[in-house]
Amino acid sequence: MSLIDRDALRRNLIDDVVGQEFDRRVDQSGDDVWLDLVAVAAAVAEQASELFGQAVLAARRADLSWSRIGTELGITRQAAQQRFGRVEPPAWSEHAPQGDRPEKVWRLKPLTFDNELEELERWGRQGWHSVGAGRDYHDVAPSTEVWEHRRRPLNDPANDLGPDWLRVAVVFPYVYYARPTGRPAEAA
Repeated sequence: MSLIDRDALRRNLIDDVVGQEFDRRVDQSGDDVWLDLVAVAAAVAEQASELFGQAVLAARRADLSWSRIGTELGITRQAAQQRFGRVEPPAWSEHAPQGDRPEKVWRLKPLTFDNELEELERWGRQGWHSVGAGRDYHDVAPSTEVWEHRRRPLNDPANDLGPDWLRVAVVFPYVYYARPTGRPAEAA
């Protein structure tokens, strides 16, 4: 039994995301309203793609079969497994330059919503920083400086923390960020 009205969600998603603002602006518009619409659509598509992968990963971690996932998507079990079978959290930040990707990554597990930021703070003081995350873990990599970590709701307008913050993971409904402080890491 579904907790949501899936048909209503599909019908209303675009109206809810874009809202009445574009209808109002189209009547008084120039070219900028169409560029705004392109920007909004691109942002929605990026977040939807991240959410889609995270949803499939969460379903698999909840022991749902490829057959059930495929049925929900209107595709075969084999097609679902081929399309999403390699969905895994990133082993490092997508923002890290190729030469800066860590050679050594440890998985902190099990973590909970209540203790993950405290654990990341503790590990961050010793120079470890999150490079990926999942429902109950963070992958961390070593460095020589102290790191700070933040968690924000996915739709929070305050998600632009500034250019020195790296977006390291999206685990619905949160986004995780990390940044180096420039201070030397403490000894373990």
